[in-house]
Amino acid sequence: MKRFSRAGIYTLGDSFPESWSIHELAMLNDEDVLQMYKNFKRFDTAVDLSDHLFSTSPVEQTTERWAERIRDEWRILKERLPETIFVRVYESRMDLLRAVIIGPKGTPYHDGLFFFDVYFPPMYPCVPPLVRYHASGAFGGINPHMFSCGEVRLSLFRPSGLTGESIWVPFHTTMLQLLVTIQDRVLNAAPLFHQPGFLDSGPSVVAEYFSLLYNERILTRSLKIMTYIMNKPPKNFEAFVVGHFRNRVVDILTACKAYMDGVQVGCGVGNKERCCSIEFRNEVAMCIRHLKFGFNKMGATEAEKFTVLDAPTPSSPGSYSIFKAEFPILSASASTISGGFGLTSSVTDEEEDGN
Repeated sequence: MKRFSRAGIYTLGDSFPESWSIHELAMLNDEDVLQMYKNFKRFDTAVDLSDHLFSTSPVEQTTERWAERIRDEWRILKERLPETIFVRVYESRMDLLRAVIIGPKGTPYHDGLFFFDVYFPPMYPCVPPLVRYHASGAFGGINPHMFSCGEVRLSLFRPSGLTGESIWVPFHTTMLQLLVTIQDRVLNAAPLFHQPGFLDSGPSVVAEYFSLLYNERILTRSLKIMTYIMNKPPKNFEAFVVGHFRNRVVDILTACKAYMDGVQVGCGVGNKERCCSIEFRNEVAMCIRHLKFGFNKMGATEAEKFTVLDAPTPSSPGSYSIFKAEFPILSASASTISGGFGLTSSVTDEEEDGN
């Protein structure tokens, strides 16, 4: 495909993906979009930082040693980033960085794009960087370590609820290690188990039940974040966002159909041995229309094939009684059980706000 400019004709390979608008990218055919997606560098410098969450922070005086450390971080990222993490840095603001992590398979974050904006303070690496994630606030927290205000807590917890190792160790942890830890140990398959105090009474059927409910809520919030990102891709990642969702549209909508059919979060599409709640199925159904609108904006025409998802999902109380069958103790109200096991605070919005 050719594109015209005042200087003449040039090919897709000669243009910077950052210079393309979402409308232009959506008009490209799948072959061109996939090629741009494959060619998107895992690490690169960018110019436009206007939508960076720390862009309005004052430029503070730093030392040459600080600058050397940041350059070392850039070198490590450029050489060692895994296939599921992409980073952009800014020559004009070495104290800022943006990263996107692809949600891991087998988790309530699967196939999502999670953008993190980072600020390196003048005392870095003696003190940790400040990390915020995009699409927060309107959807609530999506992890015990990721609050609705966008803050990312840089400490992990043992299952006992006691403070375990910190995600950030002064002078030792690199930005690469931090991003990989967020991907592997924060965006995991059972995030509620890392909530402080959640397993004080030890693993139990009740704990598994509340973990399931939490995963269902996180999955629907992840779907809403997908829509948010498609409608407002972070700058310098427009081509990546379009390519990702064009590439994953079938996987995402197939998973949504499976959830509407009763498949539990974290199970394979064909696995119907364990089912999800009716409320979750209805929540997913409500997300579908907005998702398909976002896919249409991305030019992902394959979403149109999933017309079955436009139909209302069954909501008869007798259709799926999995919780009564697998968890007979849960015939009591959720509030009674959660209070008895000290789990109420584990799934409240107040906790997610970081309060």
